Parts: sequence; structure tokens; C-alpha cells
Amino acid sequence: MQRYILFFGYCLASFLLCGCPTPIEPTPLPPESLGIVINKFCNGFAFHNRQDATGDTVELLVTQKRLNAGGILLKDYSPQSNDGAFDNGGGYYFSDTAAVWKNLRAGTFIVLSWTSDAPRAFGDTLIRAGLQNSAYFIPARSGIMNLYNIGIEDLLMLRRKGVDFFGSSGCIHAFAVGLTRATVDSINLPLIMVSTPSSTQKANGNTPYAIAKTTGRTVTDFGKRDDATTVLSLPFGFGRAHSVENQALVNFIKQ
Repeated sequence: MQRYILFFGYCLASFLLCGCPTPIEPTPLPPESLGIVINKFCNGFAFHNRQDATGDTVELLVTQKRLNAGGILLKDYSPQSNDGAFDNGGGYYFSDTAAVWKNLRAGTFIVLSWTSDAPRAFGDTLIRAGLQNSAYFIPARSGIMNLYNIGIEDLLMLRRKGVDFFGSSGCIHAFAVGLTRATVDSINLPLIMVSTPSSTQKANGNTPYAIAKTTGRTVTDFGKRDDATTVLSLPFGFGRAHSVENQALVNFIKQ
């Protein structure tokens, strides 16, 4: 009898060790590892009908107390770039010497537009700035090669200080819109939010805003694959929470 039991145990162990592996979803990092996330963004083409980044706006949310954002890269993968290369977009580094990016308070919104505006603080909860201001941002690529331009199908990413432009190493947070799950999974990111726009949006770009729903009201929501959506308009604009759930998350971060 003992031999049969041992044989059965051996077979069971072999099955568990050699069976087909179960696909593993990327595991969200703990909230304290994020520091800063993409809360929402806008494709300005819907308003300006131009092929550049005019009107493109990105809202970041600081999730860490006393964050130093100097050196962080905001990267646009630009899958719609002219040569069709997925990893051939553009981006901007936060200046490592600008005092405004040091010691940021948790719960602060940073609204970035494609202008040359200098950073302007509104209390200690909102900073607005233009990415083309060279005193506060450094282009990730030189000249016309810096193809920063949010599209209907796009992937925006925040990456840690010290990384080169190409690739996804050092990813802090990424937000995809309009891409297939296979495309997103091929990049193998630990943190990503996917929002699939409607066929109408893909046809004419009339649903310009992509927002994080943050349904669980915690920072880990920024790692949930489908906790995002696209909308026609923002009820409160940029620089503040866009829903009850999003406001609850901000309140939690500020504690």
C-alpha cells in the first residue's frame, strides 16, 4: 500500500511541475513604488485638426510624499508615426535642476501642455506647465526626431531617471488607448491601463479624453488592465479629480 501511495504522490508532483503553465498577468507594484502616475490625457487633434501636438494635454498625479520628479521621462510611443515604427515617438525629461520638480506633495496634479509656458503653481495641489519650455523640460530626442504627438491609438509612459529614450526599462506607469491587448502585452510592462475607444472615435477622433476610472479608489487601480475609459468631455477639466472615485483616491493619497 505504501508503494502505491508513494507512486501516486510522485505522479501528482510530476503533473504539477510539468503541466502547462498558467498565463501570468503583470503584477501591479505597491503604491509606494509608483511615485507618479498618468491620471488622464487628451488628444488635441479633435479640437484643432492639426497633425502636431497642439492641444495635447497630459495630467499626472503625484502619489508619493516629497517626490523628486527631476529626470523622469514622459514618453509617447506614437504608434501612428510616419514610418510606422511603434517605438519611434518622442518625449520630454523633467529638468533635474529645476526646483519646482523637487519635493512635490502627494496628491498634486501636474498638467502638461504642448506650449512654452513656465510652470505655474496653484496652491500646493496643482502645477501647470508647457513641455516646450527648455528651462523645465529636456527633449528626449533631437530636433524633428522628437515625435511627441498623442494619437487616437497611443501609449504614454512615465520612466525613471537615467533611462535612454528607446525601450520600456524603468517604467513607472503606462497608459494605453486604442491598442490591442496583444500589442500591449508584447511590451511586457508591469503597470498599464488599457482603454479601448469606440469605432466612432477611431474613425474621426471625436472622443478625445482618456481617463483613469480608479474604481477601487486606491493607487493600485493604476495597474488594473481595464480600469480606464474614453469620454467626450471632462466635467471638471484638467487639474482636479474627474469623478467621485478619483477624488476619493486623491484624498487617500494626501493622508
